[in-house]
Amino acid sequence: MSVLRKRRVMPVVLALSLAVNLAVIAAVAGVALRTRGEPPGARADVRFGAPYIRALPPEQRDRLRASLRGSKDRDRIGRPMGFEQMLQALRAAPFDPAAVQAALEAQRTRSLDRVGRVTDAWLALVIEMTDAQRAAYAERLEETLARRGRDRARK
Repeated sequence: MSVLRKRRVMPVVLALSLAVNLAVIAAVAGVALRTRGEPPGARADVRFGAPYIRALPPEQRDRLRASLRGSKDRDRIGRPMGFEQMLQALRAAPFDPAAVQAALEAQRTRSLDRVGRVTDAWLALVIEMTDAQRAAYAERLEETLARRGRDRARK
C-alpha cells in the first residue's frame, strides 16, 4: 500500500472505530441509566398488570378503561408524552446528555404515575367484588397466567 493511500484510508478507519466505540458506550450508558438504583431483576415484565386486567369480566375492563380515558398521557398528535422532548434533546447540537436524562426521567415519572392510576382503579374494582366474584376472578387470573406461561414456552 502506498503512503498516499494509507493516508486516505486511515481517517476512515479511525472514524469507523470511533463510531463503534461510541455506540458501545451509549448502549452501556443506556442500560446503566435505565436500571440505576434498582436491584437486579427489579425490572420484571413491564406489562406485569396485563393478566390482572385480562382476567376481569368485560364490563369491569370497560369501567377500568373509562376511568382512565381522561388522562393526558399523549401529546397533540397522539404520541406518548415526553417523546417530543426526547427528540429535541437527541437532535440538539451540541449534544447535551443531561437533557436526554431529563427527558428519560420525565417519561419515567409519567409512566409510574400512570401505573399508579391503573392499580388504584383496579383495586377499587376488586374491593367492590363479593367473595364469590373475587374467587371467580382468581380462577380466571390463574387461567390467564397459565396460558401466558404456555405462550412464552412456545416462543
